[in-house]
Amino acid sequence: RLFLRRGAKTYAYETQDVRPKASGSLFGEDLETDHVQSYILLDPNENGADFAHPLRAHLIVSCSANIKHFHNIRKESFSFLYYLGLPSTKEVEIMALKLKPELDHKVLLQRINDVGPVPRYLFRSDDIFEKRKADIENKVAIENNLIDENLVLSALTNGTLVSASPSLCGALFAHVNVETTNEDGVKSTNYRERRISVLSQYAAWVLYKRFRSAFVQATI
Repeated sequence: RLFLRRGAKTYAYETQDVRPKASGSLFGEDLETDHVQSYILLDPNENGADFAHPLRAHLIVSCSANIKHFHNIRKESFSFLYYLGLPSTKEVEIMALKLKPELDHKVLLQRINDVGPVPRYLFRSDDIFEKRKADIENKVAIENNLIDENLVLSALTNGTLVSASPSLCGALFAHVNVETTNEDGVKSTNYRERRISVLSQYAAWVLYKRFRSAFVQATI
């Protein structure tokens, strides 16, 4: 079973359900479920959400890396923090077949180069896509001194980024997942490590024009 919070209601999805059914309150320990295999997916608003972890269920809080969006869950001693990087180009191509099959493949690849593999911008209207691209060109985070040369160098060399406004920096940087290989040669993805990369080729060009010396130092 999957419980999805929307507005004031919680919807319970069963595997055989065609439509979701309204359920009881999510923000309390009295959730009406005794199935350990129940999963609750919560997408909090930008101001965060106050809630108690329900009993006998797994709670997944899906949000951006802005700490104010998930500050409450950090109080839970049994919580785990995972970073989910953006999809690969191949994964985006598969998404496009379902979400926007009329989008020309060459146009899709160009959009990825411009704004990165971000589905919410790749598959939306042209106006939304162009606005996102303009956000990168306008360098909002840069002009407001939220990004400087040291921050860019840190992102390029260490994969770390500390900013007072992750939302503004999100037009230029994004999380990526780190793939590791153990001694037996088995590959796995480390979702616990926070790694940052430049979002797209276009974002890299915008940053390079402003912080050229940081890019030079990163390649030394």
